[in-house]
Amino acid sequence: MSEKEAKRIVIERTVESVKMNVEYKGALKISDVPFDYTANFVVPIPKFLETRINNLGELREAVIINLSRDKAAIELTDDEYRLFASILFEFIVKFNELERIKAMWSDLLDDYVHNCRVDKSHKTESGGIGLGEIVIAEVPLETCQMLNADKFGVKIAI
Repeated sequence: MSEKEAKRIVIERTVESVKMNVEYKGALKISDVPFDYTANFVVPIPKFLETRINNLGELREAVIINLSRDKAAIELTDDEYRLFASILFEFIVKFNELERIKAMWSDLLDDYVHNCRVDKSHKTESGGIGLGEIVIAEVPLETCQMLNADKFGVKIAI
């Protein structure tokens, strides 16, 4: 992708588990515009990863993404869903793996985890562990135009 065909944007994202393997919530910040989200997996993530998804409709049924800005729900078109799924899925699955490892090995790792600071992890409001990261992404111009829509409020110069 040439520089004319894409823009670099900063994406900050956090995730925490509401119900391990199936329900997650977090925050996104795209070019300084904040969003909140929930992601609900109809089947637990390990089973979801083994499931063959044939089309976007099946994916939307398997993983329900709710996005909001300033507490107002944002309805996602298929293209918008695909965009936010690409921003969130890998990140949530990575967090799920860390969460499952911690749960499996908590007796052995608890002391280590409490005495070692991992700069990407953070305490959540509920006292659990969350994950946060900042990504600089190369985004196609068509996606920039999508994000510039009033409902998202992101302002990316094209």
